[in-house]
Amino acid sequence: MKKIILTIVSAFTVLVSCEVDESLNIDTKSPSSVPSAGLFTEGMRQFFDQQNSASVNFNPLRMYAQYWAQTTYPEESQYTQVTRNHGRNIWREMYKDVLQDLKGSKEIVIANAEANADNKVACITILEVAAYAHLVEIFGDVPYTDALNPNNPSPKYDDAETIYLDLFTKLDAAIASINTSAPGFVATQDP
Repeated sequence: MKKIILTIVSAFTVLVSCEVDESLNIDTKSPSSVPSAGLFTEGMRQFFDQQNSASVNFNPLRMYAQYWAQTTYPEESQYTQVTRNHGRNIWREMYKDVLQDLKGSKEIVIANAEANADNKVACITILEVAAYAHLVEIFGDVPYTDALNPNNPSPKYDDAETIYLDLFTKLDAAIASINTSAPGFVATQDP
């Protein structure tokens, strides 16, 4: 009899005293959505970090322009890229970390119809133009029209001249769409 009473009391206690706090199930370290400004800032930071990197593993361009020279390992300053894969590092940084973030930011701005969306899209487009111009200046023909499509792992390479002409068109359109009396991203998100 004692066991039955203890079982009933225990079951009643469990049913009555349990409250479910759903906020405990939210993973604060892995957000389910990302703000457009965060992606824009990260894409911009990655772009300028790559441009200003002093590491010859990520940016050997200063040596190619003969701004820097090497004495111990002179291969890079003599235009030899056989010891390290510089091109892969630049390529990966620009497509994966810069252009992909900017694409995501633009998609979020448009999908959420954010305030001052035209100015935000213009800011993103101007930075995309700079990133693609950087890629074309380094590599020549690069993936452009088919780039950044996860369903197409082997995008076609577009002609550098065609890319440049389209970049000028995009840049002119972005500049024309800027409303100077309205803000774009807040100052903390657009360094």
